[in-house]
Amino acid sequence: MIKKKKLLSWLFYSAYFFIVLADMFTQVKFINHYLGYLEYISIALLFTVFLIQSKNYKVKSLLLSLLLVALSLITCYYSKDKNMLKLVILILTFKDINFEDFIKKDLTFKFILVLFVILCYFLNFTDNILVYREGILRNSFGFSHPNKLGLYLMMMCMDLFYIKRNKSLVFPNIFSFIICLFIYLFVDSRTNLIVIFLCIVVIFINKFFKNKLIGNKMSEFLSKNLFIFLTILSFVISYKFSFHNHILAKLNHMLSNRLFLNHYFLNTYSLTLLGNDVVTTKYLILDNSYINILLRFGILFLIFMYFNFYSIMKKLYREKNYILIIIFIILLFYGFSESFLYKVSANAFLLYFGKIYNEAK
Repeated sequence: MIKKKKLLSWLFYSAYFFIVLADMFTQVKFINHYLGYLEYISIALLFTVFLIQSKNYKVKSLLLSLLLVALSLITCYYSKDKNMLKLVILILTFKDINFEDFIKKDLTFKFILVLFVILCYFLNFTDNILVYREGILRNSFGFSHPNKLGLYLMMMCMDLFYIKRNKSLVFPNIFSFIICLFIYLFVDSRTNLIVIFLCIVVIFINKFFKNKLIGNKMSEFLSKNLFIFLTILSFVISYKFSFHNHILAKLNHMLSNRLFLNHYFLNTYSLTLLGNDVVTTKYLILDNSYINILLRFGILFLIFMYFNFYSIMKKLYREKNYILIIIFIILLFYGFSESFLYKVSANAFLLYFGKIYNEAK
């Protein structure tokens, strides 16, 4: 039994490592042509784990799991996007995985892979992307976009804050300040800078006020339903967007034209149960996570994601895990301007629902 658990754990972590690697290495010349194969290998490994684990499922749990797999395969077919399929199968196979150990491994994976990509950049093994904003050079250091590098650096800071939540936060703060300095000087990913800074400040304020900032009933209600509130807000202001509305036009400018692009995609694609093949280009980018989930994966998976975040917040409040609550709140707001919220390769905290789901079986 112990050997079997170790084998399944090894298969799970191997699959997860390949998923993260495939997302990071898109510009690394000697491997980027094989990343599609790596994705298929990771999914095959996860399905192997799922089939072995399913022998011990109760009938109700097995039927629910098979339904989720079937729906995720259908939306993968319609959307031509494997992100929701990967998330679902990772959630289902999270059995016997310790969440804290998983976040520690996630930090290790991301730290090693980020350094490796940057090393490949200096060795001229990457197709480097240079972006200019208002005359300022933004270096991606071998990643597909400066914001993608900023995202992974930001998530490493989040991982570290969670790992050290019950100890001194001096090291996470120092690490985060170093990351912020690097992003500010070389990457110029403003949203990531703001998110890291917010994480430092909000965690400090909440700790100073002995958890009263988010430990009250109103904060609990808002946190549990924040996903659906931000979904509604994203839909309404994007659908109603017009350059003639001075408030929305100004907000659009602050969000680097994101409201206009959200409006374009909402008027281009229909709302469906299981998603669309949303085509993006260099200039037509859908960065809002909530509109992305709604259009790309459909209404059913929007409900699925809401249920995930509601369940996560409910359990975290019951456990009084305030640092992770703060992390989720900040990431949910971050999803308003970036399309990472459903991408488990970047957002490892999504698999907290895997912990909840497998405890309930």
